[in-house]
Amino acid sequence: MYKYPIICQTIENGQIYGVLIGTDLQCIERTAAAVRKRLGEWLSQKLRDEDWGYMYEPEIDKGELLLKKVRLRMAYRESKGSYPLPKPVTLNVPVVYGYSEEDSSYKCYIPWLDEEFYYYEERQLSGLIEHFVRECLEGDTPENIYRFLRGSEPWLETIRVQLPTYERQKNRKDHYLSEIFEKLQHIAEQLPVTRSVRSSLSIIPEAAWERTEQVSRLVDLLTDNKSNCIVIGESGVGKTAIINDAIKRAYQQTKNADGISFWRTTAQRLVADAKYLGEWQEICDRTVAHLQVVGGILWIQDLVQLAKTGGEGAEDSIASYLLPSIQNSDIRIIGELTIREYETLRRLLPGFVELFQVITIEALNQTQTLAVMHSFSNYIETNHHIKFEPDAIKSAYRLLNRYIRYDSFPGKAITFLTDCINYARKQKRSGIDQKLIETRFIENTGFPEILLKDELMLEMATLKAFFKARIIGQEHAIENLCSIICMFKAGLNDPDKPIATLLFSGPTGVGKTATAKALSNYFFDNGAREHPIFRLDMSEFQYPFQVRRLLGDESGQPSRLVEHVRKHPFSVILFDEIEKADASIYDVMLNLLDEGRLTDTLGRLIDFRNSILIMTTNLGAQSSASLGFITNSNATDQQAIRQHFRPEFYNRIDQLIGFNPLGAEQIKQIAKIELDAICKREGISKRELQLKFDQTVIDYVAAVGFHPKYGARPLQRAVEDTIVTKLSRWLLKNRNITKTTLHISYGEQGVDIEVTQG
Repeated sequence: MYKYPIICQTIENGQIYGVLIGTDLQCIERTAAAVRKRLGEWLSQKLRDEDWGYMYEPEIDKGELLLKKVRLRMAYRESKGSYPLPKPVTLNVPVVYGYSEEDSSYKCYIPWLDEEFYYYEERQLSGLIEHFVRECLEGDTPENIYRFLRGSEPWLETIRVQLPTYERQKNRKDHYLSEIFEKLQHIAEQLPVTRSVRSSLSIIPEAAWERTEQVSRLVDLLTDNKSNCIVIGESGVGKTAIINDAIKRAYQQTKNADGISFWRTTAQRLVADAKYLGEWQEICDRTVAHLQVVGGILWIQDLVQLAKTGGEGAEDSIASYLLPSIQNSDIRIIGELTIREYETLRRLLPGFVELFQVITIEALNQTQTLAVMHSFSNYIETNHHIKFEPDAIKSAYRLLNRYIRYDSFPGKAITFLTDCINYARKQKRSGIDQKLIETRFIENTGFPEILLKDELMLEMATLKAFFKARIIGQEHAIENLCSIICMFKAGLNDPDKPIATLLFSGPTGVGKTATAKALSNYFFDNGAREHPIFRLDMSEFQYPFQVRRLLGDESGQPSRLVEHVRKHPFSVILFDEIEKADASIYDVMLNLLDEGRLTDTLGRLIDFRNSILIMTTNLGAQSSASLGFITNSNATDQQAIRQHFRPEFYNRIDQLIGFNPLGAEQIKQIAKIELDAICKREGISKRELQLKFDQTVIDYVAAVGFHPKYGARPLQRAVEDTIVTKLSRWLLKNRNITKTTLHISYGEQGVDIEVTQG
């Protein structure tokens, strides 16, 4: 026999209006006894009804009535505006509240507003009532609000109801369990997934090859009914595969027993439905209760985010809130973390981490990795009828081992081979050979073939010709770039640093940015990738607080730099005018220059070891003229640079490359390059036109496009203003001219365009 509270109030004609707390059951009768009888009959019928569910007990043990005074300022709202009433009104809002032993929390009902909420300390009640009342009545009309001022004072009644028989309860329990599973599926994914579902999502099997020992240990922890576990290892070592395999095996061992169930989620998904103050705590409480009912173990993939989601700090986070439940074995959790994430979580909430058993996963050695790759290829051949040639596996391992340093085996091998499989399926190929492996690697990284194949010789003459066609008047810079490429080709670059860390110094407009673009084009522009160069204007980092533009903000939103490198780890990163940044930015960059790693605001590691870092500066250039060669300008620049940067920053730079001021002949060569680039534009290529530029045009553009202060930087604008504008107008007037050569010259009448045949 259970007691259920009813709130009653006398309304018009002396009738009694009653509401069964916590339900939508309500009625109007002549007496309170009649209200109790009617609601008691309805509740008894509902409990007998198979669709009602399994929760028979009242949600609060003993309800109490409170008339809460809430001051509210009302207003009439029309399309033209809002017209507040001169004085606020005080509403006597009836609420029913009480403690729930089952949920270990308080619960409050506001029946007239059809609202309810949980709270955890008695002192929270008053403020939460005011919050919900104001939120519910926001925008309501004064007429509707005044109904709270009318009517008699409410009171509480109680009804007693007998529970159904055992058989009925069992049926209700089965129905209730299905409801619990449905609610859990809203915040998590139930595991293990069926084979048909898994195959529709990915061709990668949930197998942890070469990890038998670690899987067995995790299975033991999952089936001992009390352990919580963290699987720790660097990205790519196979943490997710190990957990998936262990869950599948643990499920097979326990499926005939009275249930362990497994659920996978993230911190964000867990509380995604929370909208108001205190709701995420309520969701956590419900999740704990539901998992207890179904014997659920919760796998949180981003466990470190539990300490960063919820309140303002770790002490107010979901992790902190769940800590007592974990201590009391009310909830069991497994998670996966990198070593750095584990240290971050230990620093934020050491007491939380201590509740977990730790399984550390090391990277596989070469023999184990090749075994995993062969096992994967055999699986693909059996299930998807695509065969890997033996030399393809060896080639993939060699390329990944040497060039992909930001991820671990076997993860990076499985990811790359899966990409090759998808490519082969699109091309309707039944086999994958070494050539396809190399082609996909080039397309993914942008590396030129000559750097990837040891059997191909690097011709210095060809290499220098590539850069001389793009960099004018900077022989010293070209020699340095060729040396960097030769070192990389020979495999002598430090694998624990960026490919190169360079500082370009010299006046404005001498080709520093053009050189960075040329280097990015050689290294990373050979595949189908986009954006081989990423530029940061360091004048936007002049204050210490702007470091968030480099690392990302406190909410975890990545910066443009972090987002780019995660998507395109093979890039040239250009820090333009580095001397304009605040000194605190240099401190952040120390580890980036030294180890090729950057840690964002959430403690996540971003790997720059496959990037080339280039900084540019004008330091010392003010004392050098811009026109004509000055042999001692590099020495002047180096002295000014050493004075500006601290030794620990300067000493982390691989090479300081000085750029000479440009002479008149060099300006003309650059002008010729800029003019020839017009031939590649769509309006010219679509008409199959050839452009032939007279020397007079080159001389004219070089003259108007050079500035003593800005060097060759205004040259592109001069080409647009003097040549492209004139050419576009001429083409619009002569729409029918195609497949011919246009001779462009400059004379007393300005730019002249003639149609020629040669």
